[in-house]
Amino acid sequence: MKNVNIRFETDETLEDIEIIVRSNSEDKQISELLQRLKTIEPIKMTVLDENNCPNVIDESEIVFISVRGKSVQIVTSNCTYNARHSLQSIEKLLSRLHLSLLQIPEVLQMLF
Repeated sequence: MKNVNIRFETDETLEDIEIIVRSNSEDKQISELLQRLKTIEPIKMTVLDENNCPNVIDESEIVFISVRGKSVQIVTSNCTYNARHSLQSIEKLLSRLHLSLLQIPEVLQMLF
């Protein structure tokens, strides 16, 4: 397996995101990487509103997550929802966001 080096460059002339994959040859690892890059979509999560009606929210809407006992609340800029999933399930789901649940208490302290 080849090492993967990632580098970010700012180019103010670009309007869209451009991803270039460079290697000495295209192999299975490169093909799989390209396929994953093409299919990345925002994570959608089903949550319950105050009337226990299901709503689907996008990961980008999440401001923070509040935990009280076994109750998990997802807070967005518009509303606070009850999670239909366990805290561990949510952590796995949001790991793509690099949102560490270890940082949540710090965020809560800053807000309250």
